[in-house]
Amino acid sequence: MSSIDENNISLAAGRLKEERKRLGMSQQSAAETCDVSREMWGKYERGQSVPGGEVLFAFAAAGADVQYILTGVRMGAVTEPQARFALTPRKKKLLDLIEMLDEKGQEEIQEELEKIKRMKELEREVAELKQRAGGGQNKA
Repeated sequence: MSSIDENNISLAAGRLKEERKRLGMSQQSAAETCDVSREMWGKYERGQSVPGGEVLFAFAAAGADVQYILTGVRMGAVTEPQARFALTPRKKKLLDLIEMLDEKGQEEIQEELEKIKRMKELEREVAELKQRAGGGQNKA
């Protein structure tokens, strides 16, 4: 590697870390998002290893501006709706597992997930009601 290459790798490594922090991610969560070990992620951020296309694609799906990481020129991060529907490694694994099930199994998983979603909605509503009730008592 020439010194120019090493310098570019070092700059890109710093921007990778900057993007991770901008997204509010720990090294561990970034590593999980990109389906690599935390140790490997640390090597990317130190410029000791270069992330491949799959890692950069997954990081972009999480909202990172990969063009900025690679070139230093911002073109805008992936928008929230794009990141939400991007097929990250974790989402792909979940889909692979669901596809292994027969129709009945898939229906059961869907029902359970809908129950969990409803429970979270109810928990959020209860928290809001408690907050309003607590706020009303403080005003008295």
